[in-house]
Amino acid sequence: MIRESGAVVGRDGERAALAEYVRRGVVVDVRGDIGDGRTSLLDTACADWTRDGTPVVKATACGERPLGTVDALLDAVREQFDLTASPRLLESIAAATSLRSRFRTVGMLGLAHEVGRALAEAVGGQRGGVAVIDDVDRADAVSRTVLATIAATVCSAGAAVVFSARRGSTTPLDVLVSETVELVPLSDADVRIMLARRVPRFPLDVAVVDALRTALGPLFRNPGTVLQTLQAMLADQRLVVVDEHWCLTTRGGEIAVPANHWLVRPLQQDALAAMLSARSPFKLEHLSDLVDVVGADLGETGLLLDELVAAGILVFSESGSSVSFAVPALAAAARAVADEGLVDECRAALRARSTSRADRALVTAPSPRDPGWLGSLRDHVQARVAAARFDDLHAELRRCLPEILAAAPDPTHPDRQALDEVLAAWIGALLHEWRTDLLPEVVAQLRSAGAALPDDFAESLLKPVSRADWRTAAARLKTMSPFCTTAADFLALLGALTGDHRTFLQATSNWPRLRRMAADDLRDAAAHGDLATVLESALGIRYGSVEHSDAAEYQRMLRAYHVGDRERALSLARRMEARDLGRRGSPLRQLSRVLAGEICADAGDFGRAAQWLRGASHRMLGGHLASWARCGLRYRTGKAAAAIHHGWREYREHRSWGRTSGLEKLLGRLIDCSTREGDQDMAETLLDELEELDEVVRSGSTRIAVLLAHGLVRRDRGKTVECVRLAREREDAPSVARACLLLSDLSEDPQPWLAELYALTKRHGSSRSRANLVGAMRRRGIWLPRQRSRDDSFAHTEARVAQLVSDGCTNRQIAAVLEVSEKTVESHLTRIFARTGCRTRVELAAAWLEGRVTETTA
Repeated sequence: MIRESGAVVGRDGERAALAEYVRRGVVVDVRGDIGDGRTSLLDTACADWTRDGTPVVKATACGERPLGTVDALLDAVREQFDLTASPRLLESIAAATSLRSRFRTVGMLGLAHEVGRALAEAVGGQRGGVAVIDDVDRADAVSRTVLATIAATVCSAGAAVVFSARRGSTTPLDVLVSETVELVPLSDADVRIMLARRVPRFPLDVAVVDALRTALGPLFRNPGTVLQTLQAMLADQRLVVVDEHWCLTTRGGEIAVPANHWLVRPLQQDALAAMLSARSPFKLEHLSDLVDVVGADLGETGLLLDELVAAGILVFSESGSSVSFAVPALAAAARAVADEGLVDECRAALRARSTSRADRALVTAPSPRDPGWLGSLRDHVQARVAAARFDDLHAELRRCLPEILAAAPDPTHPDRQALDEVLAAWIGALLHEWRTDLLPEVVAQLRSAGAALPDDFAESLLKPVSRADWRTAAARLKTMSPFCTTAADFLALLGALTGDHRTFLQATSNWPRLRRMAADDLRDAAAHGDLATVLESALGIRYGSVEHSDAAEYQRMLRAYHVGDRERALSLARRMEARDLGRRGSPLRQLSRVLAGEICADAGDFGRAAQWLRGASHRMLGGHLASWARCGLRYRTGKAAAAIHHGWREYREHRSWGRTSGLEKLLGRLIDCSTREGDQDMAETLLDELEELDEVVRSGSTRIAVLLAHGLVRRDRGKTVECVRLAREREDAPSVARACLLLSDLSEDPQPWLAELYALTKRHGSSRSRANLVGAMRRRGIWLPRQRSRDDSFAHTEARVAQLVSDGCTNRQIAAVLEVSEKTVESHLTRIFARTGCRTRVELAAAWLEGRVTETTA
């Protein structure tokens, strides 16, 4: 376990209580669970007392040998005090050492008296010092008989005794305790501060903190556990730097509590770990079957399960019929230590017991030895697809490829249609995960095994998919089979969804599931390359629990962006970049980079924006978004003419390729740039083009774009108000903000529009949107009242900044902890320096530690 020393985080109340109790010269008991930070708290308290001139002796109990704890106390006095400066102290140490060497013949009472006298000489008297003993519950049996006498002698000399022990343990000092300090779990905010101080140079991405919180559950608030897990992730290279943040990779799979963690040690039993890893939750009715599989004793295994429940590693279900791991990271740790062969045997046994066909489909792929296995395999494939487990599907089908093709050797075989559906789903799974490295190899395997596929099948399929030519891709996939397959039909559906209004209506009529989703949301999803939303609507695929899928991550990123949560959207983009570097060419990752570039450009961070947009082409899937983002970056960096020229040229190219869906974003940006530059003729031309596009597409987003453009180009207040109404209905926060900004100039009373814009900007606004808001308010001479709670006041925030500076955090780390920008941190520091008179961070840290800077003065 990690034993961190130094300044402790989140224990200010406990430190203050310890200081008060030591001034009173009493015996204090510090209690907490393993990993709660008892050692860190005592180290920090000792540093506080030493800085104040209070004499301190600190030792850690040792249970490895007789009198190990007494030896530790004597060694601490020798190491921490100058014995030559105090003859009496030197004399008492000499006497105690002599008795220690003869303790078996002279007895323990005299030894206890001399050790107590030595400690009293070191920390007693008018100086009112303190003797600190860490982990007293681990003291050796011989020392436990004299510790109470030693502590009583120290207290009688006017000094305090502070000791720590695990919660619930019994110690020999319990009879002397006057005060107890209980360590409670840290708050989430304190854990973030602690994590920020433990990573080098760059802050942790918020997704890493969220992943740790999800994996560790209640253990996230246990300092020892979260730091030990973070240290293991760094050592295993599970974290990489993306966009100046530490991000989580998929290397190593799930986040697991390290194998040497105190809660994992009881799982180092192959049979039990294998049974618990086979399925979660684990039904107790399966225990009698599985103990025979793994060769364990039923009674002993039941007792082990009871012990794990008592230790908090396992928890019962509400009915008491099953158990599961208390937190996901413990389940992952069990899978890591379990024997894979035993786990497979347990799963096979569970599958044999399963009576539900759906349950059988989800456990594992059927064996070629099973009767009617090809039909069962199709059920299994459909179950995998419905659960969005595309990588698992690929691995399973690849293992049994020869048997699959041998099951239906020719097109006239009764099972041929099931075979074609399985193979098409396999190709679709590879396309979904953009496994361009594997698709040619898989196609070659299919051809060598007898599948009738042309030589260039892989390349001819990938090329149209990469440029969103869904109709061509669908036609190519249909050459695999004379039968209709879901994968080919879905590609054809995407082509219809991104086409004109007529083909869109035809597509939704052919897929009944699509009618349940709002037409505009469906159009927008297809236009943005949001395959997950379309697949959920068309096929009922469940992405909610999928963690490592580009489609699911990009869907989450888009949703965060559309509601204005730019920081979460950026975090998701970084998470996609850090995962599985072999898939960086995925179209969805390219789209996530484009969106990240737009977010950074809007925030005024043009260097990072250019990095994100590097390599993005308007010819790719969702290329209109690349054109839109590049146009915005060019304009914001002072290249107005180039922004309009290149944007308009690329728009015409998109139309020449037959693209329509999503182009309203690019036209809307070009109109905005043209009106800002005072080019009314160009703005009118672009508005006419936008209205023509709206006639073809007829989606909610094109209608909003037209209404907003009328406000920009022709100063039409009525249509701009209508734009706000429609954008609110569709929860399109960026469009609402732009329209409110425009209405603040078009309206006689700008107050309501500025108030709404203020609320949006305060919630998720960028530096550019804040600048726009301030500019509009200045133009109209209106200042909205600021409403702050006590906890959200500048005094509180700036006190936190001062505290983090004293902890050695950089501006970047402080920004990550407080969830603000670095510029905001710089502004806070400027005000703190002005108010306190401090000129450097060192002076500010010293002033905070000495109590000269408080929340009031900050």
